[in-house]
Amino acid sequence: MPMPSMRCWPKRAQAVIPVKPNSYSKRPCCSMQETTYQRNGISNGFRRGARACSVRIARAAIPGGIETLDRLLAIDPANEAAVQRLILLLAQAGRRGEALRVYQRFAAVLKQEYKMAPLPETRALYEATQRGAQLPLAGASPISIAQDKPQQEPEARPYMQVGRSNQSQLVGRDQELATLQQLLHTTEQAKRMKLTGQKKASALAPIAPLEARQQHQCVLLLGDVGIGKTRLAEEMGREARRRGWTVTWTRAYAQETSIPYRMWTETLRKAMTQGLWQRQELARRPLIYQALRALLPELEDLLPQMELSAASPEQEQLRLWEAARSLLITISESAPLLIVLDDLQWADSSSCELLAYLVRQLRGHPILIAGTCRDIELPPTHPLRTVLNDLQRESAIETISVQPLTDEQIRMLVSGLPEPVVQHIQAHAAGNPFFAEELARNVEAAGTTQFTAPTPTSNHATKHNNLALDQPSALPDTIAAVLDLRLGRISSACHRLLVRAAVLGGSFEFSALRAMETGPNAIDEDTMLDLLEEALQAGMLTEEGSGTRITYHFWHPLLVSHLYDGLSAGRRASLHRRAAEVLLNTYKGREEEGAAAITFHLVKGG
Repeated sequence: MPMPSMRCWPKRAQAVIPVKPNSYSKRPCCSMQETTYQRNGISNGFRRGARACSVRIARAAIPGGIETLDRLLAIDPANEAAVQRLILLLAQAGRRGEALRVYQRFAAVLKQEYKMAPLPETRALYEATQRGAQLPLAGASPISIAQDKPQQEPEARPYMQVGRSNQSQLVGRDQELATLQQLLHTTEQAKRMKLTGQKKASALAPIAPLEARQQHQCVLLLGDVGIGKTRLAEEMGREARRRGWTVTWTRAYAQETSIPYRMWTETLRKAMTQGLWQRQELARRPLIYQALRALLPELEDLLPQMELSAASPEQEQLRLWEAARSLLITISESAPLLIVLDDLQWADSSSCELLAYLVRQLRGHPILIAGTCRDIELPPTHPLRTVLNDLQRESAIETISVQPLTDEQIRMLVSGLPEPVVQHIQAHAAGNPFFAEELARNVEAAGTTQFTAPTPTSNHATKHNNLALDQPSALPDTIAAVLDLRLGRISSACHRLLVRAAVLGGSFEFSALRAMETGPNAIDEDTMLDLLEEALQAGMLTEEGSGTRITYHFWHPLLVSHLYDGLSAGRRASLHRRAAEVLLNTYKGREEEGAAAITFHLVKGG
């Protein structure tokens, strides 16, 4: 097929690629910087030409579509999507012989240049053309042909649902959503500015505009379990999909923290599946992508066999990181890429290190990384803490602290329930939307609508009464599982101490808890302080005050109720009697100040 003249190429390609047509041959004919410009120009030119081809097909202008695809394949003869569409158009025009020759030339190029075979879909299309079978319209891409089966037009990319289905309305997160949408917008703008800068560039390496370099391309949603971090990330993912982005979603799990690069292995695999890109890109730069075979064994079929020189473990790691970066950049050339990393508090150390590298090295590219993390559960030695500190110091990451909802927002979330039930949920959920929704479902499933509205007060008795007295004590299984998972990360001694503290209510003073310890098995003051520090580091407690007036507060009211309900009836009564004795000594001479609390514990102690 004769090479078309430069004036016949798409306008952008003509402006950006003033080089010889053999720029993809094995023999280098230009500098690395020039090759970068050429590749970007070809990618942009093909996308524009493909859209023009689709328009012509829609208008039944098949000859014009064939001409456009001929020009595009002259630029990039290994573009499989263009080959598929051209075969369909030629067959549709009754030019089966030409369609077969297009495939044969394409297969020869892949074999000679990349040591690869066409995709099964392309081969099936060729065989269907040989048989003279009825082919689908040429507007669909990629093409799927199955012998002796009705033809269907698949989507342009594999479908991936972003987020969970059947969710309730999102309440009270307008500011956070606006911030996330702005990040999507500015990342798109950075891509346009980069393309403009490349068009004007000379032989120098492309430099992203100052605004693009300063713009955050990583955002981290921080907050407690159930506070709404994942829901915000889901809304961000849906918005990105509506804008035409490629979206990948990966979640870390506590049981997989020992698997190196677990999160990024899944991310890269999903990006390759979801993204619109040419697999020949891997074979064009095999030395770069060889390192990814350790994470993605499926690349064995796409990369030629090559022997890499021996390298130190540090050099091998750098090769892997550079290969991951190159693959993500390649995939993002067709459409902006959003990478969501959920529950980063359970990420392995290798994934955390690669995250830091990519955040620094992907600036200026249309790639946005969004993560969620329960920062309160991060141990002091967790590698993510070091990564976050470094990235925040470099102003390379934006963090959004997701705060609890107000009582009015909780009311909107569970609207439709009787007022006493709403007040009960407000008091127990403490602004946590997940807990509020689960409590509402539990109430509806149990058919319970009789609740005593809580009365605000500061004494221990009423605080505990609001949680445990005259109300259904059984928590929904979903909430109990979350609390048990949290409690499973502390020692048994710390757990026992918190159970005793729960009898005192949602808040307690150190002196009162210390006085509760009696008998031969009582722990000394230093041991108790160590256990309280463990609970503080695990996010179970917060503290305020100093000296002898230190007050501790439980992380959440439902945690107090869960610990309290785990006690046997006999143990609970014994601890209440002991608490009454402690308070009688504390308020000696001013019993009226603690009368309500003392009475409460005496009644509960029998």
